[in-house]
Amino acid sequence: MPTRRQTITGLAAAALVAGRPAHAAEFTLRLSSWGSPTAPQVATFVPAFKKAVEDGSKGRIEVQAFPAGALVKEQDVPSAIQSRVVDISLSTIGS
Repeated sequence: MPTRRQTITGLAAAALVAGRPAHAAEFTLRLSSWGSPTAPQVATFVPAFKKAVEDGSKGRIEVQAFPAGALVKEQDVPSAIQSRVVDISLSTIGS
């Protein structure tokens, strides 16, 4: 019969394992755009890019999208990339 210490250790280990996602990505890329999520450039490109990266990496890379300046303002993107707050920025020229 397991001791009390072995039981507590086993339960603690099970809780740690249960709290982890089954297939957590090894890398996360933050994609920032300042267009509305419904803008054609954002609505078309972002989901396709996210799927291509995540599927192509077999789940090793996750893409988090932050539309409409949710992560940083448009003018702050260059410094946000340098400081690693943003990994990728979607820019559109013209309307």
